[in-house]
Amino acid sequence: MLRVHHSNRLEQLIDVLATQEDAAGKDPFAREVIVVPNQGMARWVSQQLAMRRGIAANIDYPLPASFFWRMLTSWLPEAPEQDAYGQGALTWRIFRLLPEMIAAPAFADLKRYLDADSSDLRRFELAAQLASLFDQYLIYRHDLCLDFERG
Repeated sequence: MLRVHHSNRLEQLIDVLATQEDAAGKDPFAREVIVVPNQGMARWVSQQLAMRRGIAANIDYPLPASFFWRMLTSWLPEAPEQDAYGQGALTWRIFRLLPEMIAAPAFADLKRYLDADSSDLRRFELAAQLASLFDQYLIYRHDLCLDFERG
């Protein structure tokens, strides 16, 4: 069952979560899924649940994008297993596009940076950093993504 709780106070949310799951009397071996915006929040939720319940185990803390992709693939079996716009796939797309992009004069500094390493390691690391940044934009700055999409 999917339950969504809203609050601008984390303490209230964790109290609701801790008491709601305790009151549900569910199977102690069933895996809980708690969607969190980042891994730091997952750690905090885990610690808070452990303090309130005495233990916090068998809990999955997916990020929003991976959670929704998991839901999509469970509802639509014909959907691809991997998100074409996920961070891993995006890393490789950026990796392939970087050589043609750095040819533009606006990217002269970037070209010098990448030309300093002939093994493509820097290009891959840069592509991974950019993919991570774009992934974070979807979560934290979706307004910028929507503005970009509108033109």
